[in-house]
Amino acid sequence: MVRFKRFSAKENESPASVNQSPVPSNPSDVAASAAVGLKGNASDALGHYVVEKLFKLILPIPMDTSYHSQTEVKGGQWLAIWNGAKTANGSFQGVVGLQGNAPDGNATTPLDLSGGRAEQIRDARFSIKVDARKSLALLRSIPNPEGWRQDLVKLGEKLDGLSWSGYLLDSTLTLTFRNRESNPVGTWLEMTRESEATQEGIPLYEAIAAGDFKALEKAMENVDLELLTLRHLESPLHFAARNGQDKMVGYFIRKGLDVDSRDRLGRTTLHRACWSGMKKTVQTLLEHNATVDARNEDNATAAMVAARMGHLELVQMLLQAGANLNLVDQGGNGLLEYAAGAGRKEITVHLQDRNATVRRPLHVAAGSGNLAKVQTLLEGEREIDEQDGWGATALLFAAGAGKPEVVSFLLKKGANPEISDSMGFTLVHAAAISGHEKVLQQVLALNLDLNPRHKHAGATPLDWALSKDDKILSKLLQENGAKTSWELGAP
Repeated sequence: MVRFKRFSAKENESPASVNQSPVPSNPSDVAASAAVGLKGNASDALGHYVVEKLFKLILPIPMDTSYHSQTEVKGGQWLAIWNGAKTANGSFQGVVGLQGNAPDGNATTPLDLSGGRAEQIRDARFSIKVDARKSLALLRSIPNPEGWRQDLVKLGEKLDGLSWSGYLLDSTLTLTFRNRESNPVGTWLEMTRESEATQEGIPLYEAIAAGDFKALEKAMENVDLELLTLRHLESPLHFAARNGQDKMVGYFIRKGLDVDSRDRLGRTTLHRACWSGMKKTVQTLLEHNATVDARNEDNATAAMVAARMGHLELVQMLLQAGANLNLVDQGGNGLLEYAAGAGRKEITVHLQDRNATVRRPLHVAAGSGNLAKVQTLLEGEREIDEQDGWGATALLFAAGAGKPEVVSFLLKKGANPEISDSMGFTLVHAAAISGHEKVLQQVLALNLDLNPRHKHAGATPLDWALSKDDKILSKLLQENGAKTSWELGAP
């Protein structure tokens, strides 16, 4: 709980001694409400102004507001209730009902705040309550979320509720957090700082995405780089590397950003550039002494990322720059397992030609689509549901790599389709990213749960199919009842 208090310099008294007008009760069954009480001689236009401004201060969303003809609030009182959502011109709008006397004339005409109106606003009594779970449900109720809705939901998922009441110069704000064992002040400050950084960085990130160097230099005049390099955000350097803006990468490094700095998943700029396949940017980073074998939080190197994403030239470039051919990640998988797990046959062959160590031969054979090798290994001492260090099976490798013949063979031989890895990567996730309709059809026929949640951001199979812009597999999943994590809400 935080209290904001400031006494009047003129009368050395708080607004509480000035305005004792009651405020309407906040309904308990709505997403959010704002109640306002003004002194008896306040105009209807002023009441409308105050309740709308307070509501938008706590809920910065586009709103469609309308007055209810039937109301129980008394004169000098106003109540705003948010309990609905709709689309307008393709964008989200909150539906807000207002109770109280409606202002006469054009509500869009700017209100004259001269005379005693500023004092009346100062002395306005108010009570605002927000039910975080109901609010998030409304924000999620409209598909295709805008960036601001995603950001607001991300912040809101940390809260159970919010209440703010009192006067503008003497009020109490209470935040209830979902994680009762967390430090509430620290969590609140983190939320505030994250929101500030997100808003401040918008012009800069837009300039990077557009490749507009002049706009970037202008945006940098008003940016606190320290704020934008918080661990939970994607730094400008990481964003530029991911988008292949090598000139901007050099600019940020000269500005003092660490070429080996890490994001919230421990990824360096080299990891991000390799993920996107940005050859020139990778070269720029290596010229600025990026650590070639830097590890992310899973102990994966940039070369492993390049192998999984199918960027053979980058794998070759990194190996030439000194990347270790035989390093393994936290689960014991190396370059060959990364390439085969994504069905990257050309890279798998290249690595085998360089005598890269094979640690999971059954998995590598399954991901490579080498059915004869899979059959031979299973005729020996290999178990069909053998799991790698992450808990993945050969069946998961084959499905994710888009190898329908191997998938069919393993299922007929009794492979368990319900095994997922330690991160929650299921057979449905694997089929969703396979790029192969037949593989997904095979998996759909097993009647598995189509909405399992991965531990990374609670991603569903449909999320991953959409992220790959795979319209065929996305449509097929949706037709069978699959949902996005946005539709399902926080796991």
